[in-house]
Amino acid sequence: MSVYAGPEISNDNIVLSLDAANIKSYPFRTAITNHGYSNWYCFVTSTVTYSLTEPGSIIYENNAGVITTMVASSAIPQRGTFAITAGRTYYSNGPIFLTVEDAQHSIAPVTMADSTFVHYTNRSNPGTVYVYSPIGSTTVNFYEATGTGINGTVKSTITLTQGQSGTFALPNVGWSYFTSTLPVVMTTTQTGTDKTIIPPAAQTVYNRYTTNYNTTINTTPSTVGSYVVSSTTNLVASVTIGDGSGGDCAQGLGLEYLSTNYSWGNVLSDYVIVAPYNNTSINVSYWNGTAWITWDTHTLTGGTTLNPSYVARDGTQGPGVAATNINGSAANMASGATLWKWTGNNPFYLGLNDSADDELSMLGWTAPNNSYVLNYNNAWYDISTTGLIGSPTNGVKYNSTNNGYFNFDYTRSQSISFPNSSALQFLGRLPYTLEAWVYPTRNPGLNNWTGIFNRESDTGTGRDGYNLYLNGSTGSTVYWVTERFTTGTLINVTGTLDQSVVVNNWQHMVAVYDGSILYLYRNGVLINSVASTGSITNATQTLQIGRRDINYFSGNISNVKIFNVALTAEKVLQNFNAMCGRFSV
Repeated sequence: MSVYAGPEISNDNIVLSLDAANIKSYPFRTAITNHGYSNWYCFVTSTVTYSLTEPGSIIYENNAGVITTMVASSAIPQRGTFAITAGRTYYSNGPIFLTVEDAQHSIAPVTMADSTFVHYTNRSNPGTVYVYSPIGSTTVNFYEATGTGINGTVKSTITLTQGQSGTFALPNVGWSYFTSTLPVVMTTTQTGTDKTIIPPAAQTVYNRYTTNYNTTINTTPSTVGSYVVSSTTNLVASVTIGDGSGGDCAQGLGLEYLSTNYSWGNVLSDYVIVAPYNNTSINVSYWNGTAWITWDTHTLTGGTTLNPSYVARDGTQGPGVAATNINGSAANMASGATLWKWTGNNPFYLGLNDSADDELSMLGWTAPNNSYVLNYNNAWYDISTTGLIGSPTNGVKYNSTNNGYFNFDYTRSQSISFPNSSALQFLGRLPYTLEAWVYPTRNPGLNNWTGIFNRESDTGTGRDGYNLYLNGSTGSTVYWVTERFTTGTLINVTGTLDQSVVVNNWQHMVAVYDGSILYLYRNGVLINSVASTGSITNATQTLQIGRRDINYFSGNISNVKIFNVALTAEKVLQNFNAMCGRFSV
């Protein structure tokens, strides 16, 4: 897979490339733009129904590093069942959907991880909430029916290590609130009735219809529509309880978790589509054993985030006619059809009732925004010929906007580390270039550095290495800084810019050392330079992205590149021009 590039981008002598547009495929996994919900964690031992719509897909089980093939590759789309075991993860080399009907709490996608959750229970006590920590050691707090939600008193707490799961007891009907110090995955079940995956609370949430809704601090959302709930100040949740005769409920999904592709592997009674984007076109089809048959098509116009378009179909009315029953009581939509897919040009919400009248908020193949990029070995891959493996720390997020970027939250101490490599050691006066597209979201304040690149040691007579970071003041000035450390000597270049120019804007930052002069460029323009001589010793430190010492970056980094040559001013401008359209600069 090549590095994402516009026309004539210079990649001469590149030794590291981490581009959110083109992450190298994971072992047993497709590229990041397709992996979606193909990595699942099992809370409760059961039998899962799967659907595979892309030929050649394989489903694997990961049991503490022991990989077992659960569903072998097939030349045609397929659906079926297999046994799943609590404590194990399941993933595929292609998009899959897994479900345990009438027991939706049994398995959940690892990418549905976050730190704030809200759930509503209005029938059947007691209940249980299952929690899984995919990233690291975390503390999870439970607030039950408090007057101020997550601002209230903690009822109980559990602590989980990475890969560990635990439970909370839900003794009362009402609203429950949860927070965690690192992202977690959650599901819930009530005795004999409602069972569901709990999606993270979000600013804007979509559902089959709006019945129960709340904010994280137990207030009424600022926007409550038929299919949407939103708040300008707090995260929200929306829950549909028991609209069919089955035993599930349908949690609303946040805008960032909507998908363009969905799959379902069983008999279908009805479905609802909610489209927050204008001119959304969707094809609905089923597999008849030899070919995909289009059942219906939809074009939804006029949809907006807070006033989405809506369409529904059921088996009684059939294709092309508005549904009259979306509560599971309609007939099967297509005789003999047990494998369905929905494909759209924009993300949309999909809710359905299955053959057991169980209502579901469907989880798609791809999550366009804020997907946690988690492989079973939790790694990101350099796509240069060097082939280094980066390790994200504390839940760095992925967002597909602008063809992909990584989101760093400095309050969570997030970064990406690449191990020491001779390719990253610029000894003596060897030239190098550091390049990145970045979107800072805060003025870090005076002497509170926020690192983009950092590879330096702080031992002996002086620091050795190089970095590129943002520094700030208590006023309106922000500085871009690149530094080159030699034994006992520090050379830096500072670019002084107004905060409004730097913060909350995409920009192309490049630091170049040509053997005698250190240059600093912003958006293809030289903003400062300084003479620099002396040797960088062979230090053994790792390369940090998004961090310098204890100071962490706040904002987005789309791609970072390191070259073992000094790019000329013409090459720097060329690389800016080739990529600026991607970021509307």
